[in-house]
Parts: sequence; C-alpha cells; structure tokens
Amino acid sequence: MKKHSTFEYGAFFEYGNGNYTTYNDAAQRGDGSTRYTGGGLLAKWYTPKGLYVEGSLRGGTVHEDANSLLRDNMGNAYSYNTDTGYYGFHVGVGRELKLDRHTVLDVYAKYFYNHRNGTDFTVAGADYRLDDITSSLLRVGARYTEKRDDQWSFYGGLAYEYEMCGRAYGTVNGVDIRGADIGGGRIRGEIGAFIKPTADTPWGVDLNLTAYAGKKQGVMGSISTVYTF
Repeated sequence: MKKHSTFEYGAFFEYGNGNYTTYNDAAQRGDGSTRYTGGGLLAKWYTPKGLYVEGSLRGGTVHEDANSLLRDNMGNAYSYNTDTGYYGFHVGVGRELKLDRHTVLDVYAKYFYNHRNGTDFTVAGADYRLDDITSSLLRVGARYTEKRDDQWSFYGGLAYEYEMCGRAYGTVNGVDIRGADIGGGRIRGEIGAFIKPTADTPWGVDLNLTAYAGKKQGVMGSISTVYTF
C-alpha cells in the first residue's frame, strides 16, 4: 500500500476511425466511415488506500464519408461528406483492490459527456441540416488486471452503461427527418493487454477489444500509446 497520495497528469493525442452499414425500410444498403482527430488533458489522484478520482478534457474534429445513405423517391442513392468539431469531458471515482501481488480489481463509476456540432450540406439540390448530438453517459463496472511481469499486464472488465441522451435529429429543406436515438442501457465487456513503459523504453501500449450488448450492439478494437517523461 502506498504511504502517500499521488497525483498524475498529462496531455494526449487521439485518432480513431470506423466503418458502418445501414439498411432502410426497403432493405436498401448504405455505407459510411468516420474518423476523428483531437487531443486533450487528463489527471488522476490516488489515496494511500487505493481510492482515486480522475478526469479529462478533450476536443477535435470528426470527418464523415457517407455512401448511398440518402435516397430520393425514385430510389436513387446519394453520398456526402462532412467535417464537424467535437468536445467533451469525463469524471470518475473508484477504488483499486489489491487481491495479491499480481492481481488488482478496480471498481469504479464514471460519467462521460461528449458533444458533436451540427452541420449543413446540400445533396441533389436538397438542403440538409444535421443538429448537434450530445451524449451523456454513466458507466458503473469493474476491471480485473493480472500483472505477468514488470512490463506486461492483462485485463478483463464488465460494466453497465446508461445513455441519457444520444438523440440525433435533422431537417431537409426545413422538413423534419426521422431521427435516431441510442438512449438506454447496455452491457459493456472488454479484454486487453497493456505494455507498461520502463526506464529503458518510455513508450507504453494498450491493446483493447470491447463488445456491447443491449440498446447499443457491436464490437470495437483500439490501440493506444503513451509516452512518459
């Protein structure tokens, strides 16, 4: 157990991309891709008993390429691309319980707020307006971590999430279009591996695979790197 409280802080750069497929009521397919680039600040405070408080601020730009997502009454498909800004923050509290020399159980509650700005574009002579999108998410869960040596760690976690917003609306030529809503509860499971930075190698890598079931469904993979100095 640590004898004194510790405080960690830093800055980060983030980049991600993904692909998706949609189907309308007529089973017509649409495809798209999204990528984001941004950065932010983070901080974490630990007590000697393993309790901690953490938080972060982030901001950046989202680029979206949509193919055949929009169709007219004749079934003709149209594509578009947009660039919009985003920002957000998160706060969390938790406790790390050391089960033995090599294993730790982290029990936590975290709140995430993210906002994506609206955008306007014209397709086939029609003027579209996509409203701002706000996500307000509460996550409660636990993560089990096993340290194999001074550098490698493996982890698995399970959490319950509840999305309090997640609504998307818009208009075409001033007329409302059908919106989307991902509000509600879901289960989040994750597995991963973390390579800890050392005195000889200041770079760390986090490999993560996350799956969702419930209101939101799907699988997501990510690779994160950290540099310590």
